[in-house]
Amino acid sequence: MLDGFRAADPSRLNILVLHGDAENPASPYDPVSPAALAASGLDYAALGHIHRPQQVGYPTVRYAGSPLCYSLDECGARKSAVLVHIGANGAEPELLPLRPLHAMRHLTGPLDQLTAADTVTDAEDYIWATLTDPVPRPDAMAVLRAAYPNAMKLDYAPGGALDTGSDAIQQAAQLRTMSFDELFARFFEKMHVRTLTPEEIAALAQLRQEAGL
Repeated sequence: MLDGFRAADPSRLNILVLHGDAENPASPYDPVSPAALAASGLDYAALGHIHRPQQVGYPTVRYAGSPLCYSLDECGARKSAVLVHIGANGAEPELLPLRPLHAMRHLTGPLDQLTAADTVTDAEDYIWATLTDPVPRPDAMAVLRAAYPNAMKLDYAPGGALDTGSDAIQQAAQLRTMSFDELFARFFEKMHVRTLTPEEIAALAQLRQEAGL
């Protein structure tokens, strides 16, 4: 997009507002070349699509970024607005920091510790919690939301860190060898901290038969 584009009248102020992807030439989201923008004669290119505020190769080609975090991978991201001064020296962008009323945060620790009255701060923030408890609790999200009403995601990392080493590879290989019944029984036990009853096993077998699994 915009290859060969030139400002119609370089003697006038030329500002482009465009939603496009200047980082990935193969992007399905209207890819645009930073070099093409720089050679276009534009005074300033205000781009949208990427949530992180940044310039793209040139000070006058910039993503303002989103004013708020819109996904969990933006936890802790610093947001800003761009004030562009137009004068004899052309366009000069100035970043104005933004502090949201409610931040998006990632908390890690045991559930009881994260929700203790003396540790809860800014309770209206949007929370992603990674629990390090050795055994999952079926009421964990309810307990978390009692302390943080805007809690958005809950996951587990027993021991304090996600296992991405050889143990995790071995566990994944083991899971691939398990039958549907074994996988479901293991999942059920993790969620409810008990094994399936004979009646539940029979009901599961009937559901499997009806579903053709």
